[in-house]
Amino acid sequence: MPPRPLPLALALALTSCEPSAAETTRPPEPVAAAPRLVVLVVIDQLPSWSFDGQRDALDGGIARLLRDGAYWPVAAYPYATTNTAPGHATIASGTTPSVHGIIANRWFDPAKGRRVEVDDDPQAKVIDPRDGHLGDAGVSNHRLLAPGIADALHAARPGARAVAIGWKSRAAVTVLGQHPDVALWFDPGSAAMTSSTAFGAALPAWVTAFAKATPGLGEDGLGEPWTPLDPPRIEGLAGRPDAAPDEGDPYGLGSVFPHRTAATKTPAKALAFTPRANTLLVDTALAAIAGEHLGEDDVPDVLAITFSPHDYAGHVWCQESWERVDHLLRIDRDLGRLFDTLDAELGREGWAAVLTSDHGALPSRERLREQGKATPFFATDDLEAAARDAAVGVLGPGTIELSMTAAFAARPQADRDRALDAVVAALRARGLAYVERIDHRPDRACEGDDVAALVCRSIHPAHSGDVYMVAPQWGLLNDEQGECTAHGSPWAYDREVPILVMAPGVAPGRRAEVPSMLQLAPTVAALLGVPPPARATAAPLR
Repeated sequence: MPPRPLPLALALALTSCEPSAAETTRPPEPVAAAPRLVVLVVIDQLPSWSFDGQRDALDGGIARLLRDGAYWPVAAYPYATTNTAPGHATIASGTTPSVHGIIANRWFDPAKGRRVEVDDDPQAKVIDPRDGHLGDAGVSNHRLLAPGIADALHAARPGARAVAIGWKSRAAVTVLGQHPDVALWFDPGSAAMTSSTAFGAALPAWVTAFAKATPGLGEDGLGEPWTPLDPPRIEGLAGRPDAAPDEGDPYGLGSVFPHRTAATKTPAKALAFTPRANTLLVDTALAAIAGEHLGEDDVPDVLAITFSPHDYAGHVWCQESWERVDHLLRIDRDLGRLFDTLDAELGREGWAAVLTSDHGALPSRERLREQGKATPFFATDDLEAAARDAAVGVLGPGTIELSMTAAFAARPQADRDRALDAVVAALRARGLAYVERIDHRPDRACEGDDVAALVCRSIHPAHSGDVYMVAPQWGLLNDEQGECTAHGSPWAYDREVPILVMAPGVAPGRRAEVPSMLQLAPTVAALLGVPPPARATAAPLR
């Protein structure tokens, strides 16, 4: 369902839309005793509608946050493009895609004549964690245009450390801002956690040591076949049997338990769909705490962990699946292990934790159909073909091919207007909920919370295309027809996620208000005792 700018031509020069003026910057409010380490936990694809009904079944680290921390069941992203990279960039910067520039996980680059991944960077080489060899692929956060938590921390507290750990590179490189000290992600090629030269000429020694000490892949290394922790409890939480419609078979793992990583042709890729990947992230975090000496002095540090495998499970097996629920239960257990270690090493008052998500997700189409809701599917390729046909009908063949956008941009403005108007009409005829040229917006388009305003805050002039489209509520607009669920829309199930904050001086309990996710970065900054990131405009959570 991801609504996306349609990559027809060069993005037009638009004025960047700032967040709502109703959210004003306030200085950080100090907590009772400033923690020496703040842990930021991002569980990829954790919608409020799903989490709030399952939280009482948890008994590990998340349960501790619910018991001892402040809990906002619903916090809302104030934009439409609710995907991984924009969500992590907003968590880091306290701004919307219209400011930080991360409009999607990938988009069409007219200069290159193709789609680019958000973290593609041929200038930054991925480092093999075992031998230090520099690979050909490049990864960095050079497209992130706004500073984040790490940048604010470094500016205010020289010597502070900011470490980001994630399974997806696009999450790890954006979740703390432009200049984390360390950003690590899993590289299937080396089957280990690694980084790129964008974050240092060489990997820290502890990263290399950790990679060499990590067992190999397969049932004889990273664990036995994946079986559910507690089948009766999981079935009750999922509300359906293990074998259910709409579930996929990623890399040959199968659609029902048990799942055997070693039996697949590409274990390093299949591993990403299993909870063992989340355990590896926490193991990496524990190694980072020791290797980077996090929280050992009075200069505050920040550690971010983003659990991307939870998102993979939701996409392929559904939010309501046994697999996705088992992921959550095991993350809960692994966070308990992490928090116990922090208690032992830093003391209960020496650290704080914030937990949230980068986006929500659509309920399974089977569940929606049971509720009598229409669940239309819109394939991106089909929509792009319809748009191309409409433009060719106006301008003639050979002018709208994606590799020839310069030719389209060179056309007189009147020709481009006629072509884009034809594209909008053709897409609207397909039954989409919203289709509009991104240059057809009133002066105050970014104000408010209707779909047009949410779209406005999703558009950046340097990266967006010419037409933006949104599927109707409960509809699925996606590149992958085999996925059970997706996200990326302006509807509540995609924009609403929980926030939990456990810190010295923060009273525990459930909060009734619905904050903006733009308040997350100022809140983390306040816990660290530093000003918010430079482009953040919202107040910290109280």
